[in-house]
Amino acid sequence: MHRIHRRLQQLSYDYCVWAEWLGTRCEREARRALPQASLQPLISIRMGVSTAQPRHLRRAVESVLAQRYPHWELCIDVAASATPAVLAVLSRYRRRDTRVIVRHDAAEPTTLATSPVPADETFIVWLHPDSALARDALRHVAQAVSEHQEPQLLYGDEDSMGRFKRRVEPRHKPTWSPHLLRSCNFIGRPWFMRFDLWQRLNGPQFGCDEDLEHDLLLQAAEQVPPGGVHHIRRVLYHRRLDTQTGEADPVSNARLKEQSRRAVETHLRRCGIAATVAPIPGWAGFNRISYAVEPKPLVSVIIPTRDKVQLLKRCVTGLQERTDYPAIELIILDNGSVEPATQTYLSALGGRADVQVLRVDTPFNFSTLCNLGARAAHGELFCFLNNDMEITHPEWLQELVGLAVQPEIGAVAPLLRYSDGRIQHLGIRVDPPWPRLIGDGWREPLSRRDAVRLHAVHDVSAVNGGCLVTRRDVFAAAGGFDEALPVAYNDVDFCFAVRKAGFWVVVTPFAELNHELCASRRDVQKSERLRDWQASIRYLQVKWPDQWGNDPFQTASDRAETARHRSGR
Repeated sequence: MHRIHRRLQQLSYDYCVWAEWLGTRCEREARRALPQASLQPLISIRMGVSTAQPRHLRRAVESVLAQRYPHWELCIDVAASATPAVLAVLSRYRRRDTRVIVRHDAAEPTTLATSPVPADETFIVWLHPDSALARDALRHVAQAVSEHQEPQLLYGDEDSMGRFKRRVEPRHKPTWSPHLLRSCNFIGRPWFMRFDLWQRLNGPQFGCDEDLEHDLLLQAAEQVPPGGVHHIRRVLYHRRLDTQTGEADPVSNARLKEQSRRAVETHLRRCGIAATVAPIPGWAGFNRISYAVEPKPLVSVIIPTRDKVQLLKRCVTGLQERTDYPAIELIILDNGSVEPATQTYLSALGGRADVQVLRVDTPFNFSTLCNLGARAAHGELFCFLNNDMEITHPEWLQELVGLAVQPEIGAVAPLLRYSDGRIQHLGIRVDPPWPRLIGDGWREPLSRRDAVRLHAVHDVSAVNGGCLVTRRDVFAAAGGFDEALPVAYNDVDFCFAVRKAGFWVVVTPFAELNHELCASRRDVQKSERLRDWQASIRYLQVKWPDQWGNDPFQTASDRAETARHRSGR
């Protein structure tokens, strides 16, 4: 336990040092960056004040006044319950700077309070009176607006500020991830919304509390194309670290669960999606969405195999006896099996009406085998499945199908575990020098940052082809598996093609399988596998120069963990 405490202290110290270094570098950049901005939007900062402590309120307002970017207004709505001390603080700031507008018992504004600026050149951001904007936060927003084509929604990273302004608990966020947003409000604060978009939205339907912003962001997601959302990879917002707070208030948690569930249900209803939404126990604000699929589409389960009949038999038995899905067609690609037991088993399977056994006597090429299976398939959906998979949960395929039939999703994969319970796969991170399985080797319990992946469907760059579900039309649009990649990273290549075709790739932790990684190819020499991996990496680098090594779903915290792993710390 002492060693764990020391490690946590080290991680906190590492973040403090990194944050201070980055802040110093930003100071140097600030002088030359701002004049280069072709657009300098008005940023309207909104704050509601009721019971804030004066010292916290002063820090929040001072963080706005200290911004180097000058084109802002601070609109403060003051509740009737505000104390005389709070009113005195606000009165002083209003006299100090005309950009500070204080309104008493004001309704939510529908027009801006200062000089008229076109609505498409104005952005709204909410600032809690207990929090603060980071140094040069608004400058980064102005830069992003100038550098990206007409963003309508921007969001940044955040952290907490403890005693002596010590920065801790960073929350680095991935790029725009619409399916993660359905599961939870991963955006948090800050977010900056263009004013004309704000006017088109209904606003938070159940109040104006920060806990209710999930509804507003889901409404924005319905109206903004993916290219209209931009993630600023900077810490722009500091929450106050309340060292006196212990466990979360059960009443607040219950309210957050209900508000988030209602927001997601309403969002799905507006989108015409039939589904049920259930809060995740112990994770306030997280939801599991179960998509209704009626009638059940035929799923062609495509399994390449060679000998090792016990692996295949366990996999097929799991499909036939432990999978709660009624419409399955099984296609087995026999890649030159020679063992009598395997041939006997395949002959018996071939006599079933819902099973095809195709003999393929060629050198092993996973991509070729999968493409042959797809051409022989009759299903609307393809499930590419390794023969060393073990079915452990009967609802796994129903969960994958529910996501795969959503028109914007191109490929979906489950949580994979090793037989000893360790996590093996929660997606693939495309990070040089080679792609990595997200979560490989993790043991529970996990840190809260990592455990999010176990409680939310999330968007990723790629998934493992050991179990991958896709629609027939998506498979055709992606061109199938690239047969120039016979063994390694053909799944990464396929996911790149799926994303290029305009679809999303997602992982769901609510479908779970056990996977004996490479169990079906342990007879292959390690040196041969290494040569194939190296050749495949070089191939991907040439074929996908824009996507290789540029994983938009990898956060700054992920990069730090990777760096620590490489350095052996």
